[in-house]
Amino acid sequence: MLLINNELIWISIPRCASTSIETAIYNSSLNIKKVISEIQLIDEVKNKIKYHSHTRKNNCLDYFGHKDTICMTRNWLDRLLSAFEYFFHCSIVQHNNELICNWEDVDNTFIYQYFNTDLANALYSENSKEIQKYYNSLFVKINKNLPDTLYIFNSQNFWKENEKCTYEFDISEINKFIDFMEDRFGVKLDITKMNDTKKVKNKIEVNDELKTFLWNTFESRFINKTNLI
Repeated sequence: MLLINNELIWISIPRCASTSIETAIYNSSLNIKKVISEIQLIDEVKNKIKYHSHTRKNNCLDYFGHKDTICMTRNWLDRLLSAFEYFFHCSIVQHNNELICNWEDVDNTFIYQYFNTDLANALYSENSKEIQKYYNSLFVKINKNLPDTLYIFNSQNFWKENEKCTYEFDISEINKFIDFMEDRFGVKLDITKMNDTKKVKNKIEVNDELKTFLWNTFESRFINKTNLI
């Protein structure tokens, strides 16, 4: 979590250009305060990198106080599909783990079986033991254990505590976010696309059945209405 110029809290939502935006903020003249653990702080100093993490809105407010919040959002289905691809890419390319299924072979049946309500319940209850169990079930061999990767599947509303931030921008209109920051702080951010994945064809068929399944599994508990958006 980041506090910008002691007045605006950035809420980082996974798969919503968060890495690109935070890198631009770090590289700007804005005054930034962040919260990371002692171990992560040591790693940051040692490796001279900026630690990227995702923290829920209420935790940010508890630490920094009740200030304005800002975030980037995305169409819920696009974000979830991006999360699936990133999970497989990150697991294999970045961490050299061996999955039970290659991304190009992932189909609807695989998603229904492994990314189900039990997994979502574990994620939303933050039950680390259950999350670890589901994480382990996805791999033949784990060389680097990063169960937190599964948190990218949590709904955007999970990170926002089912409330709107003071300021929200859609990922398709990132220029509006840049203009807002320049108007408020007099700093024009240079946002470069990062943390992207190479688009590889898979066997997922985006149909009404899949949309309903994903909506009911990961999204509906945060929405009062029942129709898909």
